[in-house]
Amino acid sequence: MNTINGFLSSISLDSIYVLLIIIITFIGIHFYSLSREKKELLQVVDNKVKVFQKAFDISEDAMLILSDDNEVVYANKAMQKLLDLSKDFMFKPLAKMPQIKIKKEWITLDKLIISAYKRADEKMLSYLQTNLSLDELDGSESIPINLYIDSSLLGSKHDMWCNIISIHDLRQKKKEKTLAYRHQLTSLPNQVQLLHDLNALYSKVHLNKQKLALVVIDIDDFSTLRSIIGYDQINVILIKFAQYLESMATRLDISVYHTYYNNFVISISNLKDKKEILSFVDDIQKQLAS
Repeated sequence: MNTINGFLSSISLDSIYVLLIIIITFIGIHFYSLSREKKELLQVVDNKVKVFQKAFDISEDAMLILSDDNEVVYANKAMQKLLDLSKDFMFKPLAKMPQIKIKKEWITLDKLIISAYKRADEKMLSYLQTNLSLDELDGSESIPINLYIDSSLLGSKHDMWCNIISIHDLRQKKKEKTLAYRHQLTSLPNQVQLLHDLNALYSKVHLNKQKLALVVIDIDDFSTLRSIIGYDQINVILIKFAQYLESMATRLDISVYHTYYNNFVISISNLKDKKEILSFVDDIQKQLAS
């Protein structure tokens, strides 16, 4: 108890006042920033402008604010780069509106918003989600996207002042999903795909009364060879070996899987006799020896 009392007595009132001032200052700055953001948002709403926001998963958010006459009120650097806007773009109509493809028909974002009004009014939904394709500016590629439309109802249900569009690029997600079943080095099906295919392979040979062979190739440890020729050269060897295995599918009904770094699994279906397996394995050994 004496120790606690001594510690408390050592803290001066000045120190407490300084600490309180620091805390109050931080709280004040926080509330000021919140009020400033709210004020800016209210200004956007009061001006009755359209807000288009592209939230790409593979890049930073791109924000574009247009007036009722499609004049650019604001565009951040990401949007300027996306639309290839010049420095003197402010308060000028866009030369080309971003387009969205709906069932093989192209529609500009501003027209899409108008059509969204009707759907939102009919269903009274805050969020509308649609699977679309966003056309890149050069028109050479269609990007798979998910589109979310948030229509803010201000005043009455017929008075929509502000609209926010979020467009999420699905290319990266599709790529990640594909890579989950492919080996990153050779792009061959990996162990996940092998486990997925095994049941189907067993069922196929059982129903058709065929023979199935699984050849497991475990190449020797590359640690010694890697120290001599380098890691990159080992990768080149594995890629070429994978290409060789794939080329053998022309003469046999085989599927090649790259399960681990130096491990391959080959399924051979519709076998006639064991000689085919022995001949196949002999060819592989010759290829590895070379």
